[in-house]
Amino acid sequence: MITPPGVVYLFTSAFSLKAVRWRADSWVRLTVPGGEWSAEGRVHVVPEAEVDAVAPLIVERWGMWGATTPEGLRRLIRDREYVLVRVER
Repeated sequence: MITPPGVVYLFTSAFSLKAVRWRADSWVRLTVPGGEWSAEGRVHVVPEAEVDAVAPLIVERWGMWGATTPEGLRRLIRDREYVLVRVER
């Protein structure tokens, strides 16, 4: 699955410092490690009800984090162990 231009999905622990900050302030600057490219955008938490649309992409990329199936991904998000966010420019 390919995301629209200007959209990036991030999957992280719901208790990480960045996830806590994003809930309070949705502005983010993303940079490419070792490069000078960066982009700014807004973070939107993806609710469990909207996960099905991107589940194949997320499972393929982060399957080793425990989201080995779409059902597992929904469970991680539903149980608030992990958070899936969409960053849009």
